[in-house]
Amino acid sequence: MLPERLRKARDRAGLTQDELGDLLGYDRSAVSTWESGTRTAPSSVVRKVADALHTSVGYLSGETDNPRRPLPDEVPIGKTRQIPIISHIIIGSPVVADERTIGWEEVLETDMEEGATYFFLRVKGNTMEPKIGAGSLTLVREQPMVEDGQIAAVVFMGKEEVEFYRVYADGKRSIFKADNPNYPPIVAAKNAAHIAGRVIEVRSKL
Repeated sequence: MLPERLRKARDRAGLTQDELGDLLGYDRSAVSTWESGTRTAPSSVVRKVADALHTSVGYLSGETDNPRRPLPDEVPIGKTRQIPIISHIIIGSPVVADERTIGWEEVLETDMEEGATYFFLRVKGNTMEPKIGAGSLTLVREQPMVEDGQIAAVVFMGKEEVEFYRVYADGKRSIFKADNPNYPPIVAAKNAAHIAGRVIEVRSKL
């Protein structure tokens, strides 16, 4: 059982070390040593820990990055990774930061490139309707440039909200085009807009 996984799962479950210890029949100091890595939890306890924290033994042991406990009739479709949903982007700082993470979504590892950083953003505007509606979740691959016509998550200088446009290069300028015909193209110097990444996938509520 990996100490860091145990701590994260306990925090996610909203339990203190004392409360987890009570559920398992151990005192707080035992849980503390498991989380610090100074002692290893008995193998007979690991399943009880997973059940108490509503997670799986595979997550606690590092075999999967998915902290959610599988349903009894759930059929595995491949190894997945938990990707953060972030609230906003601050130019000049890491895109993914703990204080901006507001949730998590599962993504198949086969759908992602090794070594790349991915994150989800909730769409607030309607520039890309009908393809991307307001309220949709977009999976974004972090990258500073995109190819012509690809959809990017963009932050214009002087603004705080992330917007979504198809991006085209035009010499020293960039052209940002919306799919929604109600929005005219935006022409701006390349240093006037920050491309946070390319939209890879869209998830919408039914």
